[in-house]
Amino acid sequence: MAATDTKILDTLVERTQKLLGEAGVRLAESRKSEQRSKEFMDTLLGYRTDYTIEMQRQMSVGMDAMTVSTYRAFLTTLDNAIEQAQIEIQKLGRIVIADQENWQNQHMKINAYETLIDRRVKVLKVKESRFDQRLTDELSSQMRQRQASNALSTLGL
Repeated sequence: MAATDTKILDTLVERTQKLLGEAGVRLAESRKSEQRSKEFMDTLLGYRTDYTIEMQRQMSVGMDAMTVSTYRAFLTTLDNAIEQAQIEIQKLGRIVIADQENWQNQHMKINAYETLIDRRVKVLKVKESRFDQRLTDELSSQMRQRQASNALSTLGL
C-alpha cells in the first residue's frame, strides 16, 4: 500500500471526526429543543388543570355566564396551544432520531476507516517483515558463499 493511501484514509478519518463532532452538537441541540418543548407542554397542561379546577370551584359558589364563557374561551385557547405543542414535540422527536442516526453513521464511518488503516498497517508490517527476512537470507547466503570460498582458498583449491 502506498503512503498516499494511508494519508487519504487519515484525511477521511479527520473529516469524519469533524462531521461526528458537528453531528454531536446538532444532536445535543435537538434534544435540548425537544426537552424545552416538553417542559412548555407540561406548563400548558398545568395551566389547564389549574384553570379547570378554578372554574369548577367558581361554578360551585356561583358564577355568571360571562365569566363561564371567558373561562371556556381561555381553556379552548390552552387546548389549541397544547395541540400545537404536541405537534412540535412529535416533529422534534423525529429530528432527534434523525440527528442520532446521523451521529451513529458518522461514528460507524470512523470505525470503518480506522479498521481499514489498521489492516493496511498490518499488511505493510508483513511486507516489511518479508523484505527483512529476504535481506537477511540473502546476506546469510552471501556470507556462506564467502566462507566456503575462503575455506577453499585456504585449502589451496
